[in-house]
Amino acid sequence: MTVVTVVISPACTACGSCLSTCPEGSLSAHPGRPDVDSSTCTGCLACVEVCPTDAITWVGSVNGAGSPVGAGSPLGAGQPGRRR
Repeated sequence: MTVVTVVISPACTACGSCLSTCPEGSLSAHPGRPDVDSSTCTGCLACVEVCPTDAITWVGSVNGAGSPVGAGSPLGAGQPGRRR
C-alpha cells in the first residue's frame, strides 16, 4: 500500500503542470500554489516528476515497499524528492 503525503513548497511557481498530470484530480488551483486533496491522492508521485521547479516532495512509504522515505529523499535519478 502506498501511503504518501505530497508537500508543495513555496518554490512553486503555480505553473499548473502538476494539475494536468494528476490522474486522480487531487490537485486544485489556488492563488500562489496548488492544494492537495489527501483523501483522493493515491501517491503515484506524477506531480513530483513533472514539477519544473522541484517544489513538490513527499513524506511516507512508496509502493508498499515498507521503506520509509522523507521529504527530499531520493528514489532515483540522484535528485532529492524526485523519482526519475
